[in-house]
Parts: sequence; C-alpha cells; structure tokens
Amino acid sequence: MNIPARIVQTGKTRELSPLAKAAVANLKLLHPEWEYVYFDDEAVRRFVAVEFSQFQKAFDSFRHPIQRIDFFRYLAVFRFGGFYLDLDVFLSEPLSPLLDQPCVFPFEELTLSRLLRRNYGMDWEIGNYAFGCAGAERPGMGPADDGWHTADVSVRLLRVEYHRTRFALADTGRVPRSR
Repeated sequence: MNIPARIVQTGKTRELSPLAKAAVANLKLLHPEWEYVYFDDEAVRRFVAVEFSQFQKAFDSFRHPIQRIDFFRYLAVFRFGGFYLDLDVFLSEPLSPLLDQPCVFPFEELTLSRLLRRNYGMDWEIGNYAFGCAGAERPGMGPADDGWHTADVSVRLLRVEYHRTRFALADTGRVPRSR
C-alpha cells in the first residue's frame, strides 16, 4: 500500500504565525495537487471523540498538551494516510518520490537527547515532526475492541540533513526487521 498524496498539520488555532504561514506555503508550493488537511486544537478533540472514541480516556489523561498532539498526529495519519509535518518544517524538495513507500520516518544520525544516550546508549533517533504512512484503510490493520492488530509493514528511514531551517530527505533504505 502506498502513501496517499495528503499533508496533515495541526496547530493551536487557525491563526498562524508568519513562520507557520511560510511553512504551509512552502508545502503547498511543492505539492500543488495534494490534499491539505489542517486541525486546530478544537478539531483535534472532535477527531479523537468521533474517529477514536475508544482512546478518548487515554487522550484526556495525558498530562501535557504536546502529548495529546503527538498522539493525535499518529491517529490522524493512521486513519487518513499521508504525511504529517510540524508547522515549522520547511522542505527543500517535494515528498512525491516517497509516495510509493508504505511508511517513512526521519532518521536523525545524532541525537541531542541526553536521556537516549545515557539510559539506552543510543546516539540516534527517529523523528515524529515529519512522517508518512499509507494509513489504515486496508485489511489487517486498524484499532480493534481487544487492542491493536499487528501488520507486517516495511519502514524506510530518511536521513535528515539540516540546512538552517530547512531539511532534505535522503533515502537510507529499508530498516532491518527482527523476527
């Protein structure tokens, strides 16, 4: 299953800062034919209540607002498919070459997280500020009353190259799967 040509973003309100407006314009210029979906905080709450009511209690229990937004971004891309990008992400090239993949995440070769380095010996991390997935509208995936179904989904990691406030995505190949 391929990633659909859709961009999902979220912010507190529909009133965006100049930087966020520029980032949205950047995405729309690079992807003029793609569907664009934006959720403010109220729309996020409605989405979870309607589309994933079984997770409403978990959603409401998160202590920090960013935790709810992080949870939402996974649910939204899971439901609709497409690419989620934070409002401060600027792309230097279109995401179109990645549409033939089932799932992509940015791979950061050097983490700034002391916790990951100290507690887990990891000097890398996978970002959630920009990612794409084919979505759940296919057999074998989706939330169920008794928990999440598992699916054999191949993931491609994308090396992130920072250039001031922009980044370029470069394919690093398939992630080795452990069985």
